[in-house]
Amino acid sequence: MEFNQTVLNPLALLITIIMCVTMLLIKKEKMVIPLIIVACFITQLQRIVILGVDFPMVRIILIFGFLRILLRQEKSTFKFNNIDKIILYFFLTRTILTTILWASASTFIFMLGQASEMLGAYFLLRLTVNDLDDYDAIIKTIIIAGIPMALFMTIEQATGGRNYFSIFGGVPDFDIIRDGKLRAQGAFSHPILAGTFGATLLPLSWALWQKSKRFLPLVGFGCAIIIVFNSSSSGPIATLGVGFFGIFFWLFNKYTKITRRLFFLTLILLHLGMNKPVWHLLGRIDLVGGSTGYHRYRLIDAAVNNFFNWFLLGIKSTGVWGRQLFDITNQYILEGTRGGIIPLVLFIVIIVKCFQSVGTARSKVADDIVSQKYIWALGVLLFAHTVTFISVSYFGQMVIFYYLHLGMIASLNNLPVITGENNL
Repeated sequence: MEFNQTVLNPLALLITIIMCVTMLLIKKEKMVIPLIIVACFITQLQRIVILGVDFPMVRIILIFGFLRILLRQEKSTFKFNNIDKIILYFFLTRTILTTILWASASTFIFMLGQASEMLGAYFLLRLTVNDLDDYDAIIKTIIIAGIPMALFMTIEQATGGRNYFSIFGGVPDFDIIRDGKLRAQGAFSHPILAGTFGATLLPLSWALWQKSKRFLPLVGFGCAIIIVFNSSSSGPIATLGVGFFGIFFWLFNKYTKITRRLFFLTLILLHLGMNKPVWHLLGRIDLVGGSTGYHRYRLIDAAVNNFFNWFLLGIKSTGVWGRQLFDITNQYILEGTRGGIIPLVLFIVIIVKCFQSVGTARSKVADDIVSQKYIWALGVLLFAHTVTFISVSYFGQMVIFYYLHLGMIASLNNLPVITGENNL
């Protein structure tokens, strides 16, 4: 089986058809469930091509979801908010400016395809969430999906890297080995992305834990650790550590603002006091051996030194910055290379607004400690992504999950005020 196989697998088609039918039949509040299942277990290379336009299985699921919403005209509490607007501005500028840079119709089609999946995942969730109870089904599905994922990645480790998802193409028959460590990846496009998905199970499981439902959250904690360590990648381990730190920091949640200020002040002082820039610290991080921390440092350093090469429209290839620097392992730099400084600023503003959404939602439930912790967990989830972006750029399935997570946080703006009587 070739790694780059594009033949549509009958099993992938059958699963997608079943999920499309499920999308039409289940309750509106649970419409994201089929999307999560397809994203977790069908590789991105499985797609249908119509008139030269690619329709990956995820995109087909999204089409069915929005068709159902249009045809049924189901009632929703959806209200357009500032995060929604900024996300639309982000994708609009990103698509237009990147197309101008490349001056290519194929680039425009490619960027539209990317935007359709990310915006589709985001707005599908936004349109189907009515209250915090609806979050439970999403979180439970992600955790349950993590169970077979953890199992298959463990099998990969036990069988010398045999990846059974290779029948769908897009992943190798046998997982890669770096410095003697086998890096399991399941159906995900890269071991780091599979591990990062696993790490995000931690804050989601902690959110569910607040509702006194202990078994599934415990399973989620276990799957998070299993998936992360089976991926044998430093990035996911760091993401898991950030998640643990965020959960632990709940004990000091009243000091969030002052801690944030002290953190940035510390970075500034380190930058001024070190012989090299503060991002040089990335070059010293290696949690499992074989890490490319030094590459990540060089990439950031090159982006800063070559600012005027990319700030206006982006750049076609960062390979001109230095040896091996075509590999963009930083989400912030990736957004800068695709459209320049404007999309990058909007990308950061989205994150800031989402953190504000978490803070505002917590203020609505000031007298309800359970709800506060639940919402705090979503903030920890966003924090984990934000830190991970320094050393990882998302693609494939992980992009879908990131925008699902953003949709969950943005929806907090439109949820009704929750009282202690609701107790979630």
